[in-house]
Amino acid sequence: MQSHNALLGVTVDPTSGAGLDVPKRMQRFINGSTVMLFIKGTADQPMCGFSARVIDVFNRVGKPYATFNILDDPEIRNGAKEFSSWPTFPQIYVGGEFVGGCDIGLELYANGELETLVNEAVDAKGLGPLHSEAATEKPAPRSLLSEKSKATGEGLAEARELSPAKLELLGLENFIVIDVRADEERAANALQGVRAASMGELAALSHELPADHNVLFVAEESKRGLRAADFLVARGHRHVFYLKGGLEGWTAQKGKPLVG
Repeated sequence: MQSHNALLGVTVDPTSGAGLDVPKRMQRFINGSTVMLFIKGTADQPMCGFSARVIDVFNRVGKPYATFNILDDPEIRNGAKEFSSWPTFPQIYVGGEFVGGCDIGLELYANGELETLVNEAVDAKGLGPLHSEAATEKPAPRSLLSEKSKATGEGLAEARELSPAKLELLGLENFIVIDVRADEERAANALQGVRAASMGELAALSHELPADHNVLFVAEESKRGLRAADFLVARGHRHVFYLKGGLEGWTAQKGKPLVG
């Protein structure tokens, strides 16, 4: 009925549920996997950039998911829009509930809500009957966009970690620096000449930033900066960095504040 690929996905057989009407087939797919993605292509070969970005994000979340290739079935391709009241693909379902499309998925990932949503759903319901016990082992996250970049010679494989020493050597003036700390953290220790943005503002910000410019994300700890950098890479930006050790690491090594 399904096949496991080299990533975290299970590809649903397009003939599954043949003979049932579209709503019943859709519900069957959604009930089969706690995380269900309706995409163009497959997890290992997405056929559009939006589908590739969603697969990339769910590989980073690290829980097995299932995909249905809408290009294999015009009936599902058309019927899924009415079923979800959502006009485009990909379409994301978690725990039996419709979440949204690419932009919403990326936004939720950037602010940490997607991982929480998926983990809570899997804890409550398991992975779903489409997944075998062997699929519960968590492989290392992979970036499909990164592999595409390697193949074409464009872009970066991953968001790059930048140490305080390397940043000082390269010069802060060569980066667009974005502070993604929480409001209360910025209020306690404001940075001059640095652009501030919440994690929820990254989707809009990605359209404003020049794709060929160096972008550096800073936060108190590097984990938040990495999450923001990953988001921007998934949106097609190529020169994206995050500060190793965050601002805490910078202060500890340099003994002075980071000033834009």
